[in-house]
Amino acid sequence: MYAFSAYLGLSAGAAQGIYNSVIPSLTKDPRSFRTRFGIINMIVAFAALVGPPKAGTILDYDGERINKRRCGRAW
Repeated sequence: MYAFSAYLGLSAGAAQGIYNSVIPSLTKDPRSFRTRFGIINMIVAFAALVGPPKAGTILDYDGERINKRRCGRAW
């Protein structure tokens, strides 16, 4: 479990930080860099804002602990 947690933390951190270095290489016009960077940050912020409440709603849908155990086993 410790190895999985370490791997997940490193890969999630790399995925969140890599778009900062990829956007300049994909953007030919320097004026559109800010627009693309803002759109990507908006998408990431929306996912961070909506994801945890949605996951909690899915886990508590039927109000039983068995549903939480099933979701835990699936991951």
